[in-house]
Order: sequence, then structure tokens, then C-alpha cells
Amino acid sequence: MNETIAKQKVTPKKMNATNTRGLNAVRQRIKKNNKEYQAQIDLYRADKDEFMESDEEEELVVKPKRVRLVDPFSTDSVDEDDTGFSTVGKGGRTLQFTPESIFKHLRSIMESRGKKNTDRQEQIKIMEKLNDIAVTPYQRIRVLLTLVSARFDLGSATASMPLEHWKAAEKELSLLFGVLAEHREYIVTENAEEWEDDEKPPVLEKDQKYIKIPGSVVSYVERLDDELTRSLQGIDPHTSEYIDRLTDEGALYNAIFRALLYYEMLRKDETLEIPQDSVNRIIMRRLEHVYFKVRKTAHATWRYMLTVSCSRPRLSRFWKRTAGRQFRRASTRASRLAPTRSTRTT
Repeated sequence: MNETIAKQKVTPKKMNATNTRGLNAVRQRIKKNNKEYQAQIDLYRADKDEFMESDEEEELVVKPKRVRLVDPFSTDSVDEDDTGFSTVGKGGRTLQFTPESIFKHLRSIMESRGKKNTDRQEQIKIMEKLNDIAVTPYQRIRVLLTLVSARFDLGSATASMPLEHWKAAEKELSLLFGVLAEHREYIVTENAEEWEDDEKPPVLEKDQKYIKIPGSVVSYVERLDDELTRSLQGIDPHTSEYIDRLTDEGALYNAIFRALLYYEMLRKDETLEIPQDSVNRIIMRRLEHVYFKVRKTAHATWRYMLTVSCSRPRLSRFWKRTAGRQFRRASTRASRLAPTRSTRTT
């Protein structure tokens, strides 16, 4: 395992996403298994020959598992919601939510994402409770990143994500920016390695300046923008619902602007190696909400293209066949987006 990881760091050709997840899973299992036999492993590394020649067999001490007795009439150890029902996991066991168990719950949720028969709504409720009991900034950042990703999973290829989850994702993204601005030592970057020890969170060492957390803020902003556009496309523009939905663009623009400020701050430190492409993607999203083209401008552009094409013999035949059809499509599209773009001038 160590040789494979060392070769992967030096090799220019990286593994694909599936092999990388498999490698991390095997490494995590090895670390978890070695904790039980750490004393024997240390003896073996100290002197391999003496350890192998030893005839004495150590007695295995089996630690009895602690059995926790719960009073059936007491609700101290049961997490209940406002309706009086407790959260029950697999096997009918009641889930215990404590600050120490946050990463274990997040790990199980991440492993079950994308699988069949996964209750996404229930996972979101669990992560909302984890966000309420999070104490440290690292816990809050990890929970918020996972929670926003889980809300985006509710959207499908044919329908946009529900309105209440979109607004919740926007608020949680704003909370994430607030935590990152308050605690500058925590950095969310795409090239960060996954922290595998759930029992021991990372600590800032003397020679370290930042604690890197894997994640992509620009991807969250882009997805939030795309979901708003998809929602507007599915609403009749002549109704009051369309106008009410447009009011969410102000909150979206604030999220885009805060993401731009965050990446510009990270770009000041050259040791982080933040790519310029991330900043460019956010700038493009911001420009789309600031500038627009009215319908007259679109018509004038197409008329100019028709005039230029007719002056060239080679292109005239092509434009005679396709220009009229393309012009009608552009006119329909411009009239469809006209209410959206005109309202966005505010």
C-alpha cells in the first residue's frame, strides 16, 4: 500500500476516480485493522527475526463489550424531534447524535450516496441535526459541504430541485462563507486530500499554515445558478410566481460575489496553487447576472449577419437555407428570456 501511494504521487498519470476511491477505502481499512495489533506490529518492525522465532504465544484478551441499559420510560439517551419520534437507523437502533459521532455519520452518509433505496430526505434531516450540534469550525465546514451536496442530489434531469431546498442550500452556502471568513486557517480546495481518521480531526501543525478540506465552492455556486435558471424555465413568465422566483436572484448574486472574493483571497497566497480557471468561472457567472441583451439588439445582430453573408457568394447559399430558421429560433428564445433579463437590471 505504501509503495502504491508513493508511486502515485510521483507518476504524472493519475488514477481514475473509481480506482482512487478503492485505494482510499483499502488504506482506511488497513489503518483501522492495524490499531488492534499495533503492539505486535511495533515488535515485528523492531526485530523481524526475533519476532518470528518466538515460540511464546500471547494470550488474546477479549474485551467484553459494554452493554448500555436504557430505561424504556426515560428519554435522556434518545434523540427525539418535535413530534416525539426518535431517529432510528439500520437494524432498528436509535441514532445517537453527539459532537464526537459527527464524522462517523458523515462517513456513512457519503458511502450510501448514489445507492438504491437511499432515503435522501432522511439523510438531509440527519445532517441538519449534525449541523446544530457541530462545535468546532472543522465540523461545521464538513457538515455544510456534505449538506449542500445532498440537497443538490434532490434535483433530477427533468425537474429542478425543490424551492425550499434551494433556499436552504443558499443559506447554508452563506453560512459556509461566514465560517471560512472567520477562520482563515481552514481552506476548501479541490486538490486537498481526504482526511480518513474520523476519531481524530486534523490539527494545525507548527510547519503548516492551512488545514485543507476537499471541496469545490465554485461548483456549488454554478449548480445553485443552474438550478435557479431551470426553475425559471419551468414557470410561466406571465404569472406572479415567476416574479416571486426572480427575487431569489439577489441572494444568488451575493453568493456569487462572496465566492469571487474568497477565491481572490486564496489567489494571493501562491503556495496554495489555486487555478485561475476557478476565478474565471465565477466571473462569468457574475457577468451573466449584470449584463444582458435586449430583444432589439438580438434582431440587429442577425440582420447584420444576413447582410454580410449575402455579400459573399459562397456563404449566400448557406444563409438562404438556414438563416431564416436560425433567426426565428433566436427570436423565440429572446422573447422567452426577455422578462428574465429585463427584470434582472435591478
